[in-house]
Amino acid sequence: MNQLRVIWAAILMSTIVYFVILWTSMHDRPFTRSLENALRDPVTIGAYVLAVVVYFAAFMVSGSIARRHGRRNIRTAAIVRFAILEVVCLVGLVLAFLEGDWRLYLPTFVLAFIGFARSVPRAPYEV
Repeated sequence: MNQLRVIWAAILMSTIVYFVILWTSMHDRPFTRSLENALRDPVTIGAYVLAVVVYFAAFMVSGSIARRHGRRNIRTAAIVRFAILEVVCLVGLVLAFLEGDWRLYLPTFVLAFIGFARSVPRAPYEV
């Protein structure tokens, strides 16, 4: 197994650990408002917009690094992409803790998971 795939798997696993931490710390708490109301909150909407911007930034920044430095830094570009995709989950994690609702993490997790699925390392220096 190549090192890039190990890094990819480790960062993906960390996003799952975030969910486990959220769920175990909040699953028995009663929700203070419905999910529909939580999703209409301007703070929630702003966090989700930020997560989408960060998602696209992950691909733009890593693509820029790969184009600027060619094949010799493709690995660095991939690691930067993985790290920025993790930030998408961190936005959801902070939102969920601030709002006290673990369900608000799920959309950011799904978005990041899509990014990770699109970025699976296939060969030693391919992303």
